[in-house]
Amino acid sequence: MILTRALAGIDPTLYRQDYLFNDAGNYTFYNNANVVLFQIAAVLSIDRPDTVLRVLKGLTSFVFLLGWYLLGARLSGSWLAGVATALACTLTIPTVVGDYWGLYLEAQPRVLFGACLPYIVLLAIDARRLAHWVATFALSGLAFWLHPASGPPVALATMAAMAVGHCDRLRLPRLVGVCLVSGLVYLAIIAPNFGQYVSGVLQASRGGDPVLTAEAMHLRFAEEYVDGIQGAAASLKSIFAGPRAVLALLGLAGALIIWRRGKGDERRSLRVVVTMLVVIVVLACLVPAIENMAARAAGRQPLQLDLVRAVRYLVPLLLVLAIWGVSRIDHHWRLKFLPLGILVFGRPPVSGRPG
Repeated sequence: MILTRALAGIDPTLYRQDYLFNDAGNYTFYNNANVVLFQIAAVLSIDRPDTVLRVLKGLTSFVFLLGWYLLGARLSGSWLAGVATALACTLTIPTVVGDYWGLYLEAQPRVLFGACLPYIVLLAIDARRLAHWVATFALSGLAFWLHPASGPPVALATMAAMAVGHCDRLRLPRLVGVCLVSGLVYLAIIAPNFGQYVSGVLQASRGGDPVLTAEAMHLRFAEEYVDGIQGAAASLKSIFAGPRAVLALLGLAGALIIWRRGKGDERRSLRVVVTMLVVIVVLACLVPAIENMAARAAGRQPLQLDLVRAVRYLVPLLLVLAIWGVSRIDHHWRLKFLPLGILVFGRPPVSGRPG
């Protein structure tokens, strides 16, 4: 779909017989870095787009692995824990229908965003000055262009995490000030894309038959994607299916170990990671559920479908906490955790799109 969107943007006549892409108003609201990349490749007359895909996949894999390694090593102070974090985060774990966390076989937009996430967290935990806050949300704004669906919930979670994590360093007026400045930087970077998205949605919604729209949505999407309550429940059930149910307990145990044994900066970093995790749960599960109940009461369709997709970021954050916590316990107990880790995360990534 992304390649089709890119080609339609260059030469709309290619799809003049297509039901969707014959009208630019139906798709111009959708923009991300992949669309621009394919368009640049076409303008440069690169006849083999698969070459671009291979290069992008290689670069994405490198940035992804390096980022999660650096985050794991920074938090635990151990290169081995960094390697474990990077490898654990590559495993593909399905979430809501058609969505997933992990290093997928293709450099899809959500994977590109996942490659940026560890750098955002690294900046967030080490933010000491206004410039650090601005850099964090400048990167978050750029990441929005990679995967717009992930951008707002992760940015809000990052803002809350930094406010809670660094509240002991900044007085309230200054904290409010840096939050406002950083938020404005983020909004300025995403404004062209976000504005185009809102304009496209408003244009597409004018004059539509609400009954027909509802029927089309239910035919196009699985029920757990259209229904916020079912979507949150299905995503959590998928993430914690089978032996992976232990993941939540390992993450909680890791956080408790770090809080008990850590001091100063380590506890501050823990507050950042845990707050980010909690806010993502609220935004991805609670907010869609409330909005869905309000939509039912008003007899309308839900206004948003994508917030629930942010639930995928529970996976790497819980993995980070679990491995960080294991790095703080005695060597004897680490060996006891090893078989459990193999049981929970020892499956290779899936070879096809997760369902």
